[in-house]
Amino acid sequence: MGRANACYVHLALVPFIPSVGELKTKPLQHSVKELQSVGIAPDVLLCRTDRFLPRAVKAKIALFCNVDEDAVITAKDVEHIYEVPIIFHNEGLDEKLTRVLGIWTGAPNLEPWKQVVQALTHPEGEVRIGMVGKYVDLPIPTRA
Repeated sequence: MGRANACYVHLALVPFIPSVGELKTKPLQHSVKELQSVGIAPDVLLCRTDRFLPRAVKAKIALFCNVDEDAVITAKDVEHIYEVPIIFHNEGLDEKLTRVLGIWTGAPNLEPWKQVVQALTHPEGEVRIGMVGKYVDLPIPTRA
């Protein structure tokens, strides 16, 4: 289908080291270098981390990984998986992918999705569930 019909998205860890108080980008830079050595140049970098990346860190990653600064996307750890699409949208991932692939799409309506996240993170009440039975204290076997 050709290079114009493909988009390489690379996911890598950008750990925060508490003892030095900074994010470490070298593991990401090395993994991108390895990909480039086999002929794969990532279009988008998803940076898995526990905090949002500051603009200066994104600029550094973009410079050393040979990608546009808007192609460096924070893939922040979240409490609920339903928050991921909202974070990616706020980081501009959807817009970047459509530009790389040369496709047009309308603006997404994330309001229903945001309502799901809102209901999940701020529930209206609490439900108490009770179990009655003879074998409720038995341990659940785990698969090896």
